[in-house]
Amino acid sequence: MSGRDLVSSDDLRKPVAYPFTGSMVGGTYIVAAAQARLLSRSPQWKPELYLPLKGPNATVFEQNDVLPHYYGLSEADVVCIRNPCGIQANARTLPVHFNIVRIARRLLKQLNPRIVHIHDIRTLVNWGVAAKMLSIPVIWHVHQECGSHIRDLLNIRIADFLILNSRATLQRFSRFRRIPEYGVVHNAIDTSRFSPSPDKVAEKRKWGLDPNKITIGYVGSLVARKRPEWLFESAVLFEKRGMNVQIVIAGADHTDGQYVSLLRDRYADVTASGSLVYLGHRQEIPSLMRALDIFAMPSYQESFGLVYGEAMASGVPAVGCAVGGVPEVVMDGVTGRLLPDGDFNAFIDALQSLIQDSGQRLEMGAAGRRHVEATFSEQAMMQGLLDIYDRLSSKR
Repeated sequence: MSGRDLVSSDDLRKPVAYPFTGSMVGGTYIVAAAQARLLSRSPQWKPELYLPLKGPNATVFEQNDVLPHYYGLSEADVVCIRNPCGIQANARTLPVHFNIVRIARRLLKQLNPRIVHIHDIRTLVNWGVAAKMLSIPVIWHVHQECGSHIRDLLNIRIADFLILNSRATLQRFSRFRRIPEYGVVHNAIDTSRFSPSPDKVAEKRKWGLDPNKITIGYVGSLVARKRPEWLFESAVLFEKRGMNVQIVIAGADHTDGQYVSLLRDRYADVTASGSLVYLGHRQEIPSLMRALDIFAMPSYQESFGLVYGEAMASGVPAVGCAVGGVPEVVMDGVTGRLLPDGDFNAFIDALQSLIQDSGQRLEMGAAGRRHVEATFSEQAMMQGLLDIYDRLSSKR
């Protein structure tokens, strides 16, 4: 990859590097792809995206008309630095990080960006370090409300500016005496992609779902902090109560299928009866959202909760726990229901109330759409980013 490949000589916009070291799909990549898409339309700034290899997340960026540069990391190296646990596992990542620093420094010298905008901590400790060596301002876009004390202490020394995706995320850094300058920029919801369905029956049939059943959906990775097992257990309870309900779960299992296999074995009966449908990882999330009557995700940790907003933009009431940034997205009793963290009975009661009251579902769905349009627009997110870019660029 040459310097000529990176920036055309007739493009006078200021480049911003968007590097990543992961290859999977998640909310972080979805947000970054939307930002890069919007930034590419800016007359002042030009996003340059770097991925280690052509993995699943490449599709997310390509769908947003953002073409990545691949800097040639091996799949083994990508896996090596993905969430290592323990001293020995972290030690094995060091050669990989050193290699990425070397590659990143070379590419950043060619690009000479005004800013390096980093969305995850794995990338901060290699691309961020390379940027610091070249005196390029580093933004750490914080998408998680919790983190390791020691790692955060290192990270805030690398970052020149923190972008927080919710006010709740700021609590992560309250234990430190001094932190970099920061600003809150809420994630945007693409209301052109996520919109209410004019024909929900047709959307359900499109997914092979029973159009006569109330459909509750969970959309997200199958990880412990999102409590997908509550949806499995809900299917059992609603079936026992003779309620006309089907629960749909869509999301990737990042445990090589072990988590899904465990849940399927435990809840084989409701899976066989059709009360619960597991779709696996899917790309057509806007269409699936339009097929839902209720969205439910009982996470115990969410820094923002993008998917709740996507459901609301689709005219679907959202049910979740009042944790992290979720209360900044879902308005309890207006656009959905917020429950005390860990209260499974309250979760069931909230779902049952919505199942039995179609008027409440429609009213909350309409209110949710209005709330997203007014609060989480792409224009608001981009204005926040551009203000920060201009501030950092002027200080360089």
